[in-house]
Amino acid sequence: MCARLPAQVQQVLEACGRDERRLAPFALEQGVGRDGRPVREPLDALRAGARALRRATDSSWRAGGEHLRGGHAALVQDDRIRERSRPRRRRAQPFRKTDSVAIRGLLFDFDGLLVDTETPARLVWEELYRAHGHELPQDQWATLVGTIGAPFDPFGHLEELVGRRLDEQALTTRRRAREDELTELEELRPGVEDYFADAERLGLRTAVVSSSDDDWIARHLGRLGHLEGLDAIVAANGDTERAKPRPDLYLEALDRLGLRPNEAIAFEDSPNGVTAAKAAGLICVAVPNPITATLALDDADLVLESLADVPLPELPRTRSSGLG
Repeated sequence: MCARLPAQVQQVLEACGRDERRLAPFALEQGVGRDGRPVREPLDALRAGARALRRATDSSWRAGGEHLRGGHAALVQDDRIRERSRPRRRRAQPFRKTDSVAIRGLLFDFDGLLVDTETPARLVWEELYRAHGHELPQDQWATLVGTIGAPFDPFGHLEELVGRRLDEQALTTRRRAREDELTELEELRPGVEDYFADAERLGLRTAVVSSSDDDWIARHLGRLGHLEGLDAIVAANGDTERAKPRPDLYLEALDRLGLRPNEAIAFEDSPNGVTAAKAAGLICVAVPNPITATLALDDADLVLESLADVPLPELPRTRSSGLG
């Protein structure tokens, strides 16, 4: 059956005028670890495990196309794939029909959506736990994705497991350096470059809306050549009262862009992000990364495997057997 975004999206994609903004050229950076050794392999292994997991646990998998997934699936630890029994996820609802008000803006999450920073973040914590003879609890780690100030404290939990105090300052410094090394290798996720270009061509306003902080976002979008093309960056900057899953950041972004909720689409990768977008009254498209692919994204209006699967001009005509 056919699932469509509201009619206004089709109108803006066919008739919207151009504006004068220009995006900076796209540039990629590659690197190696500070010790000269390649550092990408652990990330590739983690992503490969997640892809295998999705194929093994999701009966609705179809390679290369958008789809809706089952609910809480298996979790990846070390080089093993462990399955957990979980209820079958309900299908996401079709896009809602709204009045014919043109879509004028796109609101993007950052971590895990534009750049896969989630995989390096989890990997370095897994390495730290294993160095002390334990495994990072994946179900508790999932509560941290897309937000700040969640109850789970991974360092405090590790100290409980080892039964003694650890040198938090030294271990945190080492962990952050390792995370920076890995994150610097990350490029824009597939399809993001084209979405930015199409948004500029169609005169759509764009913003990054994130529970992270301004410096982190500017640093990575700057090195990838896409900082100047944005109309706004709205970040929590350590304020847990504004962070997702609260809608505050999205409401602030709408205000700064001069848009109403029915004039914008949010793109998210995590349950916390989807909850925030929907609470702000936005249409939400979920594009999970290897870390969030097994999490429940039922509240999103549409779940895509990748933005590259459905270019922005084709989004209103998206077909999916799980919608409608």
